[in-house]
Amino acid sequence: MSSHADNDGNRNENLQHVPSEIPPENKENKLISGIVIVSLEKKISLVLLWVSPGIGTFLGAVPSIWMLRAIGERRLFAATLFISSAATFWLAFMLSNEWNEFAIAGLRFVQGVAFASTFPVIGSLSANWGTLKEQFFFITWSILFVESAPVLTWPMCALCLKYDSKLPYLLLAVMTMLFALIWVMFYRDRPQYHPWVNGLELNKIVTGKVRAINNRTLEDQPFHLLLKSPAVWATWSAAFGYFLVVTLVAQFLPIYFYTLLGEEETNSILLADIPFCFVVVFALLHSLWNIMTHSCGSWLSVVLTNTLSFSICALVLILFAIFPPNALGSSRIVMAFTVLLVCDAVSVYGFGYSAVLVGRYFTQHIVANMQLFMGLAMIVTSTTVLLTVRSNSPNEWRLVFLASAALLLICAAIFGFLGDGKAEEWAKQSWDPSAARRMISADLIDYHHDECGIVEMRLLNQ
Repeated sequence: MSSHADNDGNRNENLQHVPSEIPPENKENKLISGIVIVSLEKKISLVLLWVSPGIGTFLGAVPSIWMLRAIGERRLFAATLFISSAATFWLAFMLSNEWNEFAIAGLRFVQGVAFASTFPVIGSLSANWGTLKEQFFFITWSILFVESAPVLTWPMCALCLKYDSKLPYLLLAVMTMLFALIWVMFYRDRPQYHPWVNGLELNKIVTGKVRAINNRTLEDQPFHLLLKSPAVWATWSAAFGYFLVVTLVAQFLPIYFYTLLGEEETNSILLADIPFCFVVVFALLHSLWNIMTHSCGSWLSVVLTNTLSFSICALVLILFAIFPPNALGSSRIVMAFTVLLVCDAVSVYGFGYSAVLVGRYFTQHIVANMQLFMGLAMIVTSTTVLLTVRSNSPNEWRLVFLASAALLLICAAIFGFLGDGKAEEWAKQSWDPSAARRMISADLIDYHHDECGIVEMRLLNQ
């Protein structure tokens, strides 16, 4: 999925191939090439060019959840990585003027559909491979690593753009294919199918899950229960707010530096990459943030963490709207966006932890459906910028920041009223956190596969 997430780092290069019919008024206030256009066909093609990944992600989320149940996350994720790699590869050869923008938008839609499997896989992997305490660790790191993808790819793209505009796409396609092969080679859908997991490790992983795995009816049809839960809707609304900030920065920050601050193309990408580097540093201190944000009661911790996070993010966006970019300068803007992304990452310790507490073993379904809200955030962000930014003036960007801040505060309010830190009734018996004995049932073992740890388990029973 990195090829889709990282494509945003090259958007300013892509947009240069969309001809603008209105020339820039002066060099200091560059126009986002292609946004200010007269032709209706050009307007539609440009909108689709930007919005198509979000539409693909949104429409592909539910089919990805169905496919995961049918073929498992190992096959599903490998297939979507291969599809994403192929789409990125073909994009390298479709940037010339003879290709229609609608065809490019179609490939970007395919990238969005491929990306739609990410959160269903994260949810399933966390439930199957983590203990109850480790599940939140799996989810947090997975979400933050999706956000941190530009740390690796954007500097690489900036370097490649000096030589050939096709190189970033080709390298990203190769990297995605490589990740797909690694995934197929080393990942297994269940720990009991993996040759490197012994009986003691398997015992620790599956402790307390017997009831959940035996309850196939609830596991196969959880969606109607999720829709009836206010706490789940609160989690999804907070996830939408989180993704709103991520998509805004990932899609438009390089262009913001390039067009409003007059930075060179390569410098714009590298400057925009700095805030994401601090997100990686933030993720490495997971244990510290986990202790700090969850020192109070469950409900108070998740609500307070999420509310403070979104409030600070909204304040930063409002400050962007108040002060013109030329008055702040590139260095201060980098610092401000760093604060924005790090505070946004803190919110995962609010709504993400709430999802684990509310859903327990069925948290995987809550996380899987977050993909819908990420796709929605991508659509809302792109549409807002395209409808608002026409001449690329600071006043137009001011409206974008204010609209984003307002949506964040609404998401914070929804989570503050509806968020919870207690398990739902349908999830209470799904995972027994007090179960600390060794596995006394062989129900979890599938004897039709080469199982790990059988000898060790028998020795334990003896």
